[in-house]
Amino acid sequence: MINVIAQFETTLASGISKTATTGILLSNVTGDNDGATVPNGDYGIVIDEENSKREYAVITISGYNFTFVKRGLSMIDGDTVKTGNQFDHRKGAVIKMTTHPLVTLMVKA
Repeated sequence: MINVIAQFETTLASGISKTATTGILLSNVTGDNDGATVPNGDYGIVIDEENSKREYAVITISGYNFTFVKRGLSMIDGDTVKTGNQFDHRKGAVIKMTTHPLVTLMVKA
């Protein structure tokens, strides 16, 4: 099951190619005022939400490191991988937790 975090935003510590299977986050601190870190696990994310290279993915986080479970997800069904939705992302690209694809999959169930 994909975890949901109310507020989390960070950036990529280094760039990734559109075929990359792993990456590194610059930070793993949540929006909580006490500076809690994101628990290890699976999360829905959006990379570069504010530009034409927006990419939805599911990742597994372990500390600052992450592994893609699925990337380039359909913006319609939240599950289908579309290579046309996979992009190179530069160092500093914004990463945000998102309820998509989890909510999309739950609504369709």
